[in-house]
This record gives sequence, structure tokens and C-alpha cells, in this order.
Amino acid sequence: IDAAKHGRALVQGLLQISRVGKVSPAVIDFKDVVERAVLNLEFGIRSSNATVSHQELPQVYADFQACVTVLQNLIANSIKFVVTGDQPAVSVTAIQVNDEWEISVLDNGIGIAPRHATAVFQIFRRLDTARPGTGVGLATCKKIVEAHGGRIWVAPSGAGTLIRFTLPVVPDEKHIASRGQSTGCQSGDTVPICISEAVQHQRRDKRFCGTSFL
Repeated sequence: IDAAKHGRALVQGLLQISRVGKVSPAVIDFKDVVERAVLNLEFGIRSSNATVSHQELPQVYADFQACVTVLQNLIANSIKFVVTGDQPAVSVTAIQVNDEWEISVLDNGIGIAPRHATAVFQIFRRLDTARPGTGVGLATCKKIVEAHGGRIWVAPSGAGTLIRFTLPVVPDEKHIASRGQSTGCQSGDTVPICISEAVQHQRRDKRFCGTSFL
């Protein structure tokens, strides 16, 4: 039964990756993206007693559905690859650099060794085979981000895992962007996401729920 489930998950993952390539960008609030991903992962977040928080997040020019898939995969990985006995904690922040938004997803998990920083984005590459998964999730994230003209990488962090990726700024903002400019979206108070509030907000929004492949 487990082998059959794993096989179905692999097929679903391959289908998901095969559909990535053409995105339909629009002006979207990245806060809505995070809330949708949290809503989709409600069961896993509740059962693991995980916390997901964010600081002020910008509008970006990207495909909403695709971005939900990226966030959902990253948060799901943070929940799965946690230190035994710890409660998963994930934070999402953003800064503007040139004509891109650099999104950071930081967790308190087991981390990724620098020597594996590239390999983790290869399809079917699993570093921890003791935990369930297909090795498709981060490969899907990479393909989605690159379809937007961006890049994704494992960044150095003191503890846990820090994944960063870039998305385009809203077109009208490109002419005022300058190299190294920070808009301050990484500063300010951290906002924890309440599951019940996310449910109420996102149920009013009937947009597609992303898919995660751990």
C-alpha cells in the first residue's frame, strides 16, 4: 500500500513539474500567497503545533497559483524536517533588490549542509530517505521560480534552513528600483498567521489551492 501511495505521489509530482513552464503573472499580494499556503497545510500545521509568521510583505508580479505551490512546498518541508522534539517555526520576509523581490523562508529545522545546497533542487534527490517524500518538491519550486525569471537557493544561516528566491517587482515600480535598495519590508513587527483567520479570509477567495510534494 505504501509503495502504491509513493508511486502515485511520484506521478502527481511529475505531472505538476510538466505543467510548469508557462506562468500567468499579475499583481498579487504576497501576504495572500502565504495565507493560502498556510490554509492548505492546516492539518499538518495543527498536528505539529507549528507556527508560521511573516513581516510586512509586498505586492509582486507573479502567478498566484504557482507562488502558492512554492510557499506550500517550503513550509511543508520545514514542518517535516524538524529537530526531534522541537515545534516547527517558519518566518517569511522580503526585501527589494533592483527590480526583484527577494523572498526569504527561514525555519528552525535540521538544516541543509552547504555541500548539498545545489543537489536539493534536483528532481528525485532526497537527502534524508528515513522521512517520507518523493524528492519532487524543491525541484518544482526551482522550475516555478525560474519560469518567472528568478532564481532560488539555499542561503547560509546560523541554524535551521534558509531558502531565498526572487520574483519580479510590479512593472510600474521597476523604474525606481536601484541596486541594493531595501524597502524596509524586512523590518517591523512579525505577524503570526492564525489558522482560523486565514481560513475566514481565504474562503472568501476562491483561487486555486497550490499542491505540495514533500
